[in-house]
Amino acid sequence: MVVVGLGLCAILYGAWMALVQADFRRLLAYSSVSHLGFVVVGLFALNFQGLQGSLLTMINLGFSTAGLFFIAGFLYARQQTTELSAFGGMAKQVPLLATFFLIIGLASIGLPGTNGFVGEFLILLGAFKAKWWFGAVAVLGVIFGAAYFLWYYERSMFGPLGAAVKGTMSDLQPREKIIVVSLSVMILWIGLYPSPFLRIMNGSIQALVDRVQQETKVSLQDNRAGRGY
Repeated sequence: MVVVGLGLCAILYGAWMALVQADFRRLLAYSSVSHLGFVVVGLFALNFQGLQGSLLTMINLGFSTAGLFFIAGFLYARQQTTELSAFGGMAKQVPLLATFFLIIGLASIGLPGTNGFVGEFLILLGAFKAKWWFGAVAVLGVIFGAAYFLWYYERSMFGPLGAAVKGTMSDLQPREKIIVVSLSVMILWIGLYPSPFLRIMNGSIQALVDRVQQETKVSLQDNRAGRGY
């Protein structure tokens, strides 16, 4: 329970700190803390759904979080900064960058149909199964996660064109297109058809759950025997 509590603290702390960041790279750093909090909660819920969701989420972070760091690099290459003050209204100038930024970002906050949704849903299911308030607190992290990404995206990509935005800014280059398309394919594949990925890990997870349940049963029997029941 102590470790789950630390995981819940990481979820909320990371999400709250990300919400107030004006620099996109700092936002990503704190959002990573929040996402790993979800992983910890799922792992230490010690049930099938929680473990399954945690393992899948660790795979997902390799696509969604890595994709957002790539996007941060693309933005930096164009504006030499990722501070929000350097952006605004960029969607009209760089529509492809804005589109893939949105796709990968929505995967990061767990939109249904993306890989993030499957992992977070299983973790929440496992958390609620362990204790209802584990899941209730974790849901707050999902809400804050949507808030910090959508708020940053809206201010950086929509509205009037920012005064600091360069007029000669180019859209995605061929190499950048290959990166974001590849990541987006994996995001949508796992989101729409996660069965192959879940099937690979199910055997190991079930073996671990069976072992935990057996150890718990033996421990309870020993406690009862020690109390003279």
